[in-house]
Formats: sequence, structure tokens, C-alpha cells
Amino acid sequence: MASVNQCIGSCYDELKHRVFYFNWNSDGYNGIYMYDIKTKTIKPLLVSLIHSTTDILNFSPDYPIASVNILYRTEEDGDILHWTDRNQRPMKLNIKDALDTIYASDWRKEYLTVSRKMPLIAPVCAYGDDLTKTINNLKSNLFQFSYRWVYKDNK
Repeated sequence: MASVNQCIGSCYDELKHRVFYFNWNSDGYNGIYMYDIKTKTIKPLLVSLIHSTTDILNFSPDYPIASVNILYRTEEDGDILHWTDRNQRPMKLNIKDALDTIYASDWRKEYLTVSRKMPLIAPVCAYGDDLTKTINNLKSNLFQFSYRWVYKDNK
């Protein structure tokens, strides 16, 4: 039996004349595609089981894509496509990274989630001695450190 495909959401990019659409596939080959109106070509951005080993998109015809937004950035950084289907966490995809296939067939769901997991290991600081220095600027001082994880898309 042939697999069934159904468009469960789309978004027209008026600025760059593109249409993004989300395709549910009954065999798990769920995908995000881009139709370029100027060149009249369709390009797959991310297709589960082709660009990943599992169904990382997990689309369902029961949960159509309710909201799609595009965050425009420089050509070098790539625009970011955001979406939610009300069944999973909000997701995002760097369009340039997808077109450049930077992860080849190794895409993972954590690359797409908007809220990322915190690092498991905190930075460790320790006092040390430098025998070439005669001044101790740390004497009687206590410092508190913090960190913020910065990802490729500055989120």
C-alpha cells in the first residue's frame, strides 16, 4: 500500500517570495519543504527518516501546524522558521542550515526545539598561584560567577 501524504500547515514568506509547507506522511517520512516562487522549485528542508534516523518531526494530521513565523536574519546567519502544532514543544529550523545540509542525515530533535536543555556540568573555578606575580588582587575578596550558554542561533 502506498503511503499517504497530507499538508498540515503552510506559510507564505511575502518578503522573499517563498512558501513553506509541512507534510505529514503515514510511513513517518514527515517533512518540511520550501517552494521558491521565483525559480518555481521545491526543496526539502528536513525530512524525517531521510535527514534523521528517527521521526524527529512527529507530525500528526490530528494536530495541524497552528502557527508559523519567520525570523529574518542576515544571509550568513540564515533565517529561522518557527512553528508549533500544539502537541509538542515549539520548534525552529535554520533555513540556511537545512539547505546546506550541515548535519547531513544526522539531524536530532534537540537541534529543533526552541527551549534547549541546560548544560549538565557547571564551570569550575579554583584559586591558583602564579610565582611570577608579586601582587595578590584576590586577597580578602570573594567572587561569584555565572554563565549563559550561547547557541549557534544566539538563543
